[in-house]
Amino acid sequence: MPMHFAVSELILTIACLGAMWSLWNRSTRFAAIAMGILGLAAGLGTIRFAFGLGPEFAVVHRMVSQHGGLIAAGLIALSLVDGVVSPERRLSFLLVTGGAVAVSTIAGLINSSLQPLILLAWAMIIMLLSPLQPFQKIGTRILAFTFAAILPLNALFVRRSPALGIDLSWHLYHVLLAVWVVALTAILVSTRDGSPTLQSD
Repeated sequence: MPMHFAVSELILTIACLGAMWSLWNRSTRFAAIAMGILGLAAGLGTIRFAFGLGPEFAVVHRMVSQHGGLIAAGLIALSLVDGVVSPERRLSFLLVTGGAVAVSTIAGLINSSLQPLILLAWAMIIMLLSPLQPFQKIGTRILAFTFAAILPLNALFVRRSPALGIDLSWHLYHVLLAVWVVALTAILVSTRDGSPTLQSD
C-alpha cells in the first residue's frame, strides 16, 4: 500500500486522541474509550503505511479497525443514549444499549460478513440520537444531525468508491471520519458541560 496513506491515518489519529482527552475530562467515559479505540486503529494504520510493514502487521491493523470500529460505534451510541433518557430510566436504558453493544460485537466476531451491516446500523442510530441531545435551539439539532450523518454517508458512498479511485476515496474517507469524530465530540461536550461549542446558531 502507498506510503501516503499514512497522512490521512495520522490526521484521524490526532483527531481521535484530542477527542478522547476532551471527553475523558468531561467524564464522558464511554465515548472517550471509543475514541481511544478508533485512535489506536488509526495509529496502527499510520505506522503500517509510514514504515511499509508487511502482511502480518496488516492483519493486526485490519482486525483492530474492524472489531474496534464496532465496539467504538456502540460505545458512542451508549454515551448519546445517556444524554437522552431521564435519570429515572437511565440505568435500564444503559443496560439495554450495553447489551446491544455486546451482542453486536459478538455477532461481528462470529461472522465477519455481518460487520459492515452492524457498523452501518450503529452509524444510523448515532445519527438519529445526535439531534435528540439536550440542545436549546432547533438549528443546533439540525446541525448535529448533519454532522452525525457523515458516518453512514461516508461508509456508503466514499469508502472504496470506484468513481473516486483508491487513493482519493481512502484519503477522503479518513478525513471525513476525522471531521465526524470532532463533530461528535463537540456534540457530546456541549451538552454535558454547558459549553457554547454547538449551543448557538
